[in-house]
Amino acid sequence: LKGPFQKPILDGNVVVEGYKFREWTVRHAEGSARLDVQNQVAEFRGLRVEIGESTATVSGTTNLDGTSINLRIQSDHVRAEDFASVIKENISGVVSGDVTVTSLNSLRFSGRVSATRLAARGHTLDTFSGDVTYNEPVIQVRNATASEFGANVRAESFEFNSSTGNLNMTADLGSLSFTRLREFGVPETI
Repeated sequence: LKGPFQKPILDGNVVVEGYKFREWTVRHAEGSARLDVQNQVAEFRGLRVEIGESTATVSGTTNLDGTSINLRIQSDHVRAEDFASVIKENISGVVSGDVTVTSLNSLRFSGRVSATRLAARGHTLDTFSGDVTYNEPVIQVRNATASEFGANVRAESFEFNSSTGNLNMTADLGSLSFTRLREFGVPETI
């Protein structure tokens, strides 16, 4: 603790239990942090965070009101359901990755992401990995691979706008059934 008493700088190891921020409840967080009350900035250094059944390590800075954020989040176990309210989709599965979050007010992040048993909007994937950029409401994926029921997809690029429903993709498909293609709107006459 240093600086003016009314607006100090706190620096050291922290433990947080049951903290509520917007739609999230941080069940447990522990690690190194610096809180500058005068400048309304927090810095996290290897803070281990548990939300629901998800765990991640967070490093970087954020304004206390969340308007300016630059956080690196690394995890090998994020349960998609724990964040469905944030990305405004009914999703499930286990996600891992190394991403940088640059906005919470209109969710924005980018990084390498992998997933298993991923389900959204009635569609499923057994496995997925790719370089993801999410700038609400648009998700862009590059260098992606995915598999489901023996079908394999390698996508050079994929873009989906959840507001308009527009989908653009350049991909190589391997052994994909026509039944699966019909789920994406391909007519039965093909």
